[in-house]
Amino acid sequence: REKPSFNVKWNHTQDAKSMNNANFSANVNYGSISYARQNSYNSDELYNNSISSDITYSKRFAGTPLSFSTSFNHSQQTSDSTVYLTLPNVRLSATTFSPFKRKKAVGNPRFYEKITVSYSGEMQNKLQGAKMDSTFYTQKTLDAFTGGVRHSVPVSTSFQLFKNINISPNFNYTERWYNEKILKTWDDILPVYSKTDTTYGGFLLKKEDGFYRVYNYSFGASASTNIYGMYQFRSSYLKAIRHLITPTVSYSLSPDFSEAKYNMYTTYTKNNEEVKYSPFEKGIYGVPGSQKQSVISFGISNNLEAKIRDKNDTITGFKKIKLIENFSINGSYNFAADSLRMSDISVGGYTTLFKRVTIRYSAMFDPYALISKEVDGKTKL
Repeated sequence: REKPSFNVKWNHTQDAKSMNNANFSANVNYGSISYARQNSYNSDELYNNSISSDITYSKRFAGTPLSFSTSFNHSQQTSDSTVYLTLPNVRLSATTFSPFKRKKAVGNPRFYEKITVSYSGEMQNKLQGAKMDSTFYTQKTLDAFTGGVRHSVPVSTSFQLFKNINISPNFNYTERWYNEKILKTWDDILPVYSKTDTTYGGFLLKKEDGFYRVYNYSFGASASTNIYGMYQFRSSYLKAIRHLITPTVSYSLSPDFSEAKYNMYTTYTKNNEEVKYSPFEKGIYGVPGSQKQSVISFGISNNLEAKIRDKNDTITGFKKIKLIENFSINGSYNFAADSLRMSDISVGGYTTLFKRVTIRYSAMFDPYALISKEVDGKTKL
């Protein structure tokens, strides 16, 4: 029996004036692979390698920090009828707001009023690499969909220490919702066939449906300040040079979420060894890290300016020129690492000459690199 041949095309753009703080658009091109070959006289359609579709709706809620969007995405390879679908992709977000800020503030703001929160949520349901054959419109295709929900909530605040040091603590929380997990078992006698030979040993996979929370969080804080230096000259041409130094220090802490108490990792046995893995590693939003992070980062940036005489300036008689717009040194140290805790040290900067030419330069230094040299005919480190 001959396979049905069909094609659906739809283009639509909603007039923004007709929708209150909302937008809707559609660009649909969906159908069977054989349609263009049998019905089209357009060379672009005949030789096109893929077709795709997008339908999008978005809305902003007036008077609130909330916005919402949903979309449908489809792409299809004409060479082998491979189909990729995202049905749907839903997003809900809230821009940064201060939940504890007083509506009628009197006096100086209190420390908790500076706490800011934002939110982003997303839900996706994806089909990847399915074939548009006789089984496409069956339960088999529905079972091949993978999906999940992710919530992200960053919280931060800031305050001043000693009137000139800016302190910014932060907390980030991410949670994923999955409806299945895949457990692994290693079987030493499982036959694995190939074109040339048969080997043994492979994974047995067991899917368990349910509702699973997969979450992670991290803490951090940063401190920065500005240090100014000025040197004045008695020269009639060069009046002064100003040096601005901006040191920054930050710290971040993230636990090892492969620990048993989090229940997000497990093990299988292979060659009498326990191998750690996560049953959610194929999840659409991934899994939390399996290594603890306790990192202090540091940096220092420099800006150098000069004030010189300018005959065209009839008010002050001087103008500022930038000698070095930025020269920075950055690195980090991970207290939780087993070894090589110090990161590479990066050095870089840039400056602009004659308002037209920008010169950029950078270098990287490895604190663990070994240098060898010849001493008395012997190589020493």
